[in-house]
Amino acid sequence: MRYKPVVPENAVELRPETVACPSISRGTEFEFMMQSRETHVAAYQPCTMPPPFTAQDLKDMARRDKQVRGRVNKMMRNYYKHT
Repeated sequence: MRYKPVVPENAVELRPETVACPSISRGTEFEFMMQSRETHVAAYQPCTMPPPFTAQDLKDMARRDKQVRGRVNKMMRNYYKHT
């Protein structure tokens, strides 16, 4: 990569709160936004992904999905039969 970023001569440094919500001047909404922002960098790694599903897990999910869809279809048939 040959691109070298350069700060322009007339650049103005902005604070994070002005970039995040320029339309909010002050008030409760602004205070909540400022309280909920990240204040420090975590010293630990982000959460890890769970292990992938096994073949048995996939079969179990497909079976449960089929059962639920069957129940919903049965309920819909009963509903339309009585309306």
